[in-house]
Amino acid sequence: MAGVLRDEESGICFRSTHGFMSTGSQISWLARGGGHTASHFFTAASDPLVACYKRWTFGDPAAAAGDGLAGDGGSLALWRRWRSIDLAGRSVPEAMRRALLEIEAEAVSAAERGGASEFSGSVARELELISSFAV
Repeated sequence: MAGVLRDEESGICFRSTHGFMSTGSQISWLARGGGHTASHFFTAASDPLVACYKRWTFGDPAAAAGDGLAGDGGSLALWRRWRSIDLAGRSVPEAMRRALLEIEAEAVSAAERGGASEFSGSVARELELISSFAV
């Protein structure tokens, strides 16, 4: 699904290059039973081509608590950081892109296992990546 939402040719992915900017992208993974909880994945960025999808489970108080980030799990800080990168016209290095996709793959794996939500941790890791690559 993430690949579909990142598809510019189809017109699904709205980037600032098309004159309209989305404010974020979301994927919902609805549980089919078996004790799994529905999961939702958010980019916390206006461009799904650069940001990774991070897992959020509604009703999980650990998702945004106890990590030193804002009550939104740090998503507003991350959104602002990605937006400033976009407005400055900076590109994301390929090594950083691969690292972001690893975070996304871990989030999907956690959803498949029914593990705990990792949203705020993923946001913190993404912010660290942005800083380490000096984007």
